[in-house]
Amino acid sequence: MSLSITNLSLSFDHECVLENLSLKIQSGEFLSLLGESGSGKTTLLKSIAGLLDFQSGHIQLNDQDITHWEPNKRPISYVFQDLRLFPHLTVYENIAFPLKMHKVNKTEADRRIFQLLDDVQMTGFENRHISELSGGQQQRIALARALAIDPQLLLLDEPFSGLDESLRKEMGQLIKKLHEEKELTIIMVTHDKREAIELSSRMALLYNNGIHQIGSAFEMIYQPESRYTSQFFGGENLISGELRNQVFYYADQELAIGEQNLPDGDYLLMVRPIHVSISDDKKKEEVPVFTAQIKEVLFKTDYIEIEADHPDFYEPWSVHTRNHDFLEKEKNEIILITFNPEYIWLLERK
Repeated sequence: MSLSITNLSLSFDHECVLENLSLKIQSGEFLSLLGESGSGKTTLLKSIAGLLDFQSGHIQLNDQDITHWEPNKRPISYVFQDLRLFPHLTVYENIAFPLKMHKVNKTEADRRIFQLLDDVQMTGFENRHISELSGGQQQRIALARALAIDPQLLLLDEPFSGLDESLRKEMGQLIKKLHEEKELTIIMVTHDKREAIELSSRMALLYNNGIHQIGSAFEMIYQPESRYTSQFFGGENLISGELRNQVFYYADQELAIGEQNLPDGDYLLMVRPIHVSISDDKKKEEVPVFTAQIKEVLFKTDYIEIEADHPDFYEPWSVHTRNHDFLEKEKNEIILITFNPEYIWLLERK
């Protein structure tokens, strides 16, 4: 199911939350909504579901205007952050609830329920009460209930909140599997950038009452349209310079800019820590090199981070490496830093 939102605006108590927001999603797409708290992610999700009244705008599903449809008339399912399962009902009764609302006969309801229990790996739990289930199991039942009416669009609001890391990963893999098998169109609100990167086909970053940038994980991380997007995804290394005739001049060095077609002016060159490395003299003439001073050496879960500074750096740079030898580096030690020119990107200097 394709979704089209046009010029949606919504305010609470005269405070604007979303303003002239437009968005198009293709059938079968998995879109993650990201942004700071209060940026309007859940508000947008609830507007699509018909749970909030907005002041202006239109929502279409498969070119059919559903702007004024009641929530129960929309072919949309919503998994809330707090799940909203009925604790006094069994697993079977929870999944059956929306089917009764849609007047699905018992034979068909049974078929769907037991198939869904199999889909979410909860076969045999139909007679358990919700209070008897773990948090991860409750998440699975909430997902099964949402899929019971065979929705054309599935909305997920922080679906893995409250779960530990291993369960989050397990639930993420389950949702991705169901997305692919059932060809579901999914919109998911999440604060977890890694989760969004691993699960979704595109991401939309909300900021300043609208969608600031939308694109693939690669575009958002390595080709951001603004400094805000770059900062949001973290780990940026910047250096100031001037672009003239597609050549970037910085710190007494120069670099040809091939992929971006930008007007001449002042810019920030951005390169992510994964594409920065510690150099040696042999490479000095082949790639850009800076003599920098170590500020910190930090041991992370799956890499070592070295923070180093140079007078021309916009702020201290980060180098990510898996070479444990660099744990021996000390503060104030002088090192040579280089980067891969193939992965640089220019941002407007504001």
